[in-house]
Order: sequence, then C-alpha cells, then structure tokens
Amino acid sequence: ETATFHVKHEMKVLLALLTIIASVTAVPLTLLSNSVQRGAVCNDGTPGGYYYSAASDASNSDKWVLYLEGGALCFTADTCVGRINTTLSSSNYFISDLPASHLVPNVGLFSTWNRVYIPYCSSDLFLGQNNGTTSAQTLNFTFNGHLILQAIVNDLKANQNLGNATEVLFWGDSAGALGVLYNVNWLGLQLPNATVKGVPNSGFFLNVPTWLNLTPTISQIAPIFIALWQPYVEPKCPLNTTYCLDGISLYPYISHDLFIIQSLVDTYELFVQLGAPQAFTNSTLFGFILQTAAYYKNYLSVLQTKPRDGWYLVTCLTHVEDIYAPIINQTAPLAVIQNWNSGTTSRYADFCNVTSALMVPGPNGTMPSCTTVANQCAKTQYMIDPTTSTSSSSSSSTPSSTSTPSSTSTSTATEGDASALGMSVILTLLVILTMI
Repeated sequence: ETATFHVKHEMKVLLALLTIIASVTAVPLTLLSNSVQRGAVCNDGTPGGYYYSAASDASNSDKWVLYLEGGALCFTADTCVGRINTTLSSSNYFISDLPASHLVPNVGLFSTWNRVYIPYCSSDLFLGQNNGTTSAQTLNFTFNGHLILQAIVNDLKANQNLGNATEVLFWGDSAGALGVLYNVNWLGLQLPNATVKGVPNSGFFLNVPTWLNLTPTISQIAPIFIALWQPYVEPKCPLNTTYCLDGISLYPYISHDLFIIQSLVDTYELFVQLGAPQAFTNSTLFGFILQTAAYYKNYLSVLQTKPRDGWYLVTCLTHVEDIYAPIINQTAPLAVIQNWNSGTTSRYADFCNVTSALMVPGPNGTMPSCTTVANQCAKTQYMIDPTTSTSSSSSSSTPSSTSTPSSTSTSTATEGDASALGMSVILTLLVILTMI
C-alpha cells in the first residue's frame, strides 16, 4: 500500500510538472468578443482571434511584434472549397494553446518583445471588409480580414497597452506579407506614438504572363476578388483599386520603413500563381524560370528609391524564407533585420548566376534545394547598397557572425525568459520529486 501511495503521489507530481511546463511554453488563444457586431469574423462566421505573449524583458514592455499568418487566398468555389473545416476559414479549428516556438521570431532580440500571432481565417490577404455579405459563388464565405485586424488592434490597445507602444514590427509571411504591405500605413495611424515598421516575407507577386498563358494573370482575376472582398485600399494610392493592390505599385505610397525578404524564383509564384509544371527535366521550364527571375529583378528595382528600407533577396527555389538560415554571407535574415532595425543600412542580395544554379535539378528531375543553389552561388554572393555604391561585403556593414542566430543550437536553447522560467520550475519540481 505504501508503494502504491508513493507511485500515485509521484504521478500527481509529474502531472503537475507537465501542466506547469505546458503553461510556460504555450500561448493561449484569445477569441474576439462581439465579433459579429464588429464584423471581425472568419469566413464561416466564427470569431477571429489571436495569441498574445507578453514581453519577457521588462525594458521591452513598450515594444511589439505583430505577426500575420499566411495561407494563400480564395475568390471562387474552386479556390475556397479546400479551406472548409480548416483554420484557414474557421476559428473552430484554431488550437487553444500555441507553442511558444511558433511565435515569430522565437530567438534573438525581438523574442523578448511583446509578440502577437494573428492566425489567418479570412482568405482575403487581411483586406476584406464586406461585414457579413456572403455569396454562393464562394460557398457563402464572408471576407473580413481587415475588420479582424482592426478589432485585434483595438483589443490589444484596450487590454495590453498596445497604445503605449514605442516600437512595432509588423511582420507577415506570404498572404500575411501582403497584409503587411496593405495595412502598415493604417497601423501607423492607429499607433501615432510608435515607430511602426514592416517586415514582409515573400509578399511580392508578379502581374506578368503565366505559363503558356494557361491561367489568368493578377490583373484579370483582381476584379473578381475586389467585388467579393470590398477591400481596404490605402488612401494615399491615387489610382484604381486593382493598381493599388499590386505590391510594387503600392510601394511608393508606403510611408513606413520596410525590410523585404523575397526570392526571385519564388516557388508559389512559379508553380501556383503562374501555373508552371514542377518538371525539372523540361528545358522550356528553365527558360520560364529565368524569365521570371529577370521580371523580379526589374520589378524590385524600385526598392532602391527608399534608402532606409532593407532587404534580403535570394535566388533559391523557396517560398517564405527561413529567417534563421544563413544563405547570404553566412548571415541569416534575422540578424540583418536586427541590424536594420537599429539603424544600420542592411541590404543583402544574391543575384548569382541563376542559369547554372537552376540547371542542376535534384534526383529524378526534382526541384533543386535551396542549399544546393546557395552552394553554387557562394562565389557570387554580394551586397547591394546604392547609398554607398558598394558591391561586396565589408566589416563595417556586414553583421558579425556572433550576431547570427543559429537555426539549430540557438532555436533549441533559447526561447526567451519564458523557457528559462520553465526550466527553473522543472528543476525545482524534480528536486521535490526526488525528496518524496
């Protein structure tokens, strides 16, 4: 009986230990109240929501990262049907507690700031404001992404002192990156006392001819989703809505500093939006990829018009760059972003010999890996900084290797003060357990 008692007691202690571990390494979901009245609802009418993690360093309590999740878009029954009964259209499928490792970023300086993860359930690039209007054309979805964002910002101002912020990084991937471009000026107006900056990762898409002209271009489909979404449009942009929803056309009217992460051979652009086949033994495909890279180089040349903006441009066949992986100059994007945010001009671009990089497919004609491309481009990596007319790295402008976060050791060893607290709690409970 005594042995049984001890086993049961130890199991209770272990359960308490696991509960405490979960509480310090997960971020709870907050669903928006009065969501229907505010129009802050997902495609299926369920409330939008967010995950909020308070700053782990008291000195950074007035600094914030607001992150917009990505996940493509929909505007027809065919494009919307696959989103039914998923997180992309309904908060019924949001997890109740987000692992802290999913917060962006989860290492480095910004991981000690207040961080907010905003899941994407509106399918409209965080633009929609049709406030409940549905259409059989889109399976009776409603598109209210901008209204969700508006409600979240208001909640955070009312409940978490976002209104007292001094620095805000507005971060997003893919569809979330477009959400950043479209909404960063708006966010700045909501937070007039803060320095608001944008970090769009893979948010620029080309309005160019598609593969063999088999699929429609952006300009051809834009009128469809404009009618459905009733999108928020940047007031500074003087031309028609279609023009203002093109990221690079909108770029001159964005008044906040940006750090742009983009691949010139973005795989979503190539194989989804432009409709190219993933057949790397097809010589016609290689020509199409090279032409797309050339379009991107020309398309992104406008970035040089804003000297305070930074960028990290690669030629890897990827979509949404890994901010912890050092592709250019053995330096990860996160380290460059940290330097840029502190005022250092940080412009990294790898316009390597795209032909040689992309003409070497993987086994059985599969897509070349980013690592393969990076290795092939190693001798031609360089920085672009038109403000100083330099074409190579220098010790004064290149972040030191010590500031580069490791995608292996750092990410597993450092999760901010929350993880440190978790470990101390674990050790304390283990000591207690051994004394029972």
